Amino acid sequence: MSIAPNWPCSPTFQSNWNLYPAVHEWLRPGGVPVLAVWGRNDEIFGPAGAEAFRRDAPNAEILLLDGGHFLLESHLDEVAAAVLAFLPAVLAATVAA
Repeated sequence: MSIAPNWPCSPTFQSNWNLYPAVHEWLRPGGVPVLAVWGRNDEIFGPAGAEAFRRDAPNAEILLLDGGHFLLESHLDEVAAAVLAFLPAVLAATVAA
């Protein structure tokens, strides 16, 4: 399994919004590992944004923390711990593939 960043991207937020369907399309066939660590109180991208990953990446891990949009500023340790817990399984699967 390749997790190389060859998915569509854009340098601006406004055009990124238009790319969301393409990103979700990219997630569907490949079993891409997804960890969505999200602020439960995010006023810009609510929890439904995180849950949307489950439609296209059924094995996505969704973690909603009691924070807002700038989650790394308020919950850095919790986010870092989630990423560090997620990585070993992803790396092991990548090596095995």
